[in-house]
Amino acid sequence: MKKTYNKKYIAIGAMALIVAVAVALGVYCSGQKSAADTKVLPSSSASWGEMAGNGGTATRVDAISAAAAKSAQQGATQQQMTAVAEYICQNYNNLFKDTQTMERLLYNSYWLQVACQDNSSDQNYAMLGQSTEQAVAGVYLKEQSATSATTKESLAQVKSWLKELGYSL
Repeated sequence: MKKTYNKKYIAIGAMALIVAVAVALGVYCSGQKSAADTKVLPSSSASWGEMAGNGGTATRVDAISAAAAKSAQQGATQQQMTAVAEYICQNYNNLFKDTQTMERLLYNSYWLQVACQDNSSDQNYAMLGQSTEQAVAGVYLKEQSATSATTKESLAQVKSWLKELGYSL
């Protein structure tokens, strides 16, 4: 089962590289408020239903990651980054509450990581996204428990990045 988890991260890494190239070609985290809808979190279960796969599968994680990466190509406003960080902070003690919560966290954490990874002023947000995605993915895929050492380490990193961004738990 561990090999599947590693292959998933290799696929995500490859997607991140593709997105990074797109970012290098001109799609940056602007930090400017956009007139467009700045809501990042998909609001309805219908949004999740449009993604292929069943809950708790690598296919589902891939679909969520692909949707987040596509959205991240548009860049990120400060309002969007703050909304995602606040969502992570508000759900920190309930990250593994249910499938929908974990899927929303996977989407938003991956979006945050990809949208901000190439902007040096947004690196703390990118690292918050990466740490949250690592904490949630293993539990979501049932490759880690919520109390495993790996999960606890990832949660400590999430907490650290939230504090770095000015949030308190």
